Amino acid sequence: MSRPKRGRETAHQENLLRKRIEVLQRVNTQLENPASLASQTVTAYSDLVDDLLLDMAVEVHREAATGQIDVQDTQTDVNMFPAWIPSAEKGKPAKLDAFGQNVSQAGNEQVACALCGRSIAASRFAPHLESCLGGGRNCARAGRRKTGSEAIT
Repeated sequence: MSRPKRGRETAHQENLLRKRIEVLQRVNTQLENPASLASQTVTAYSDLVDDLLLDMAVEVHREAATGQIDVQDTQTDVNMFPAWIPSAEKGKPAKLDAFGQNVSQAGNEQVACALCGRSIAASRFAPHLESCLGGGRNCARAGRRKTGSEAIT
């Protein structure tokens, strides 16, 4: 006596699903072991994809920042951006860096130098610190001035 056609199809589908579940369980076991070939392959491909995406994002950001592509021509839905991205002011798009931070506000921050106590713009702090520590192109001049004043006294 043979099974009805529908019953055989269901049994066949169930058998295929069981085999697929077994294969997935074996792959999962291999992926849990960091020393396995499967785990190392997935890690390598994941790193490659991450690097490619980062390179593409940086390249598009650079082209948009330098004006090689016109950002105004792209049609985007405002609701697709996360809430932390600043909105455009007075109809002009906000200038964002590669990390989504507002570029125009970054230069307005003031930092106090621990050596001389002056208040310096955050964007100019590294060059100031170099000169304040006696480095940079003026360090020889500063050194001559110090030795010259010591010689007079």
